[in-house]
Amino acid sequence: MIKPDIEKIYKILKELPGTSVKVEFEDEVGETLSTPYYIYLKSEFLDGQLGYREDLEANSLIGNQEGDWQENWFVIDYDEEIGGDPLFIDIANEN
Repeated sequence: MIKPDIEKIYKILKELPGTSVKVEFEDEVGETLSTPYYIYLKSEFLDGQLGYREDLEANSLIGNQEGDWQENWFVIDYDEEIGGDPLFIDIANEN
């Protein structure tokens, strides 16, 4: 992980309104659902990447095949109700 990337992410996280955010999405029948997501603190951020960017032995899980984890993706939080599904940001996408 490159330090400037982490600093860019910390800046984004700092602008969020706290350590919890509600995310709304539509299910398969068009019903709107709302799920609370826990946003990682700066001290938790690197551990939050385990299982996505790297495994427990620090082996990279980043790949070039469709469906592989990408170098510019970073997990920023996880859902608190459904089972820990992560949300991640793509730092290559300025939006």
